[in-house]
Amino acid sequence: MNQPKERNLIAGFDYYSIGSGVMGFGMMLCMPVSVTVEVFLRKNMGQRFFNGINFYAGMTAFATFAFLFNIMASLGTVFSKESGASGLIFLIWFLYVIMGIYHFVYQWWRDESGKPVHSLFMGYPRLEPLSRIIMSMVNKLLAIPVGMLAKFMPEDERQRIVGQPILTDSVSFTYRVVEPLVLLTLSVIMMISFSGLVGFWLLVATIAITYQVNVTLEMERHNALDMRDQALEAMEMKLALKGESEFMRIPDTTKTALQSIADKVEQSELTMENIKTFNPSIAEAVAALNPKLQNLGKEKKAAA
Repeated sequence: MNQPKERNLIAGFDYYSIGSGVMGFGMMLCMPVSVTVEVFLRKNMGQRFFNGINFYAGMTAFATFAFLFNIMASLGTVFSKESGASGLIFLIWFLYVIMGIYHFVYQWWRDESGKPVHSLFMGYPRLEPLSRIIMSMVNKLLAIPVGMLAKFMPEDERQRIVGQPILTDSVSFTYRVVEPLVLLTLSVIMMISFSGLVGFWLLVATIAITYQVNVTLEMERHNALDMRDQALEAMEMKLALKGESEFMRIPDTTKTALQSIADKVEQSELTMENIKTFNPSIAEAVAALNPKLQNLGKEKKAAA
């Protein structure tokens, strides 16, 4: 099963390892900008998700925005009228430094107190209470069309849906919807009323954090689906060997190969536990061919 194991130098998950260079390159570009807002939006971030390299990359992103502001102002663009914009971006940069130090101190404290968090944890969203309120309103709106659709469903399936909330994961909803929505709203307000520079930074940060969050959550979802699919494959393979599967058909050559594995397992020192470690689906299929192998590994361990 392919899954990201670590973050690269600018904090994105190492998606190159799963053969997606474009996705990894996008993460590399987005992370220095997204981290400039993550320090304000999250708490309890893991030590590999938020580390020294990320922190300095965020400082570099702020310096880049300030540099672009000075260039655009000197060219007589709309930013040339914002005399206080550079001071405001400096204030935000200063608050970013303070919040970054706070996160580092908090990570150290949790380690020393024996309460570390997963090093790749994206952090708990501070806007999660607001997310619960929005989810409650959205679920009430969704209940109307879902109730109408349920009338055309079988009775047993209808009872599982009617009256149940559609949106249940408030943390994921905060990551995917609420955080980008809040950042986009602040961006529009800043552009219209206060500072185009700060508004532009928030707009770019909205795009960056939305991309980074959705890619990360989708990869986690794919990993979960991999585990579920492996269990389904094992179940379907057992049924297919009996000719009872609705979705899977196993050729005779495959059955012969599985029977050969079953015979070797029964005659050698190999155990079903060893096979389960490397390929649970094959282990289930082999056990279906020879039920005596179900407890073979346990019996050999007990005898030892």
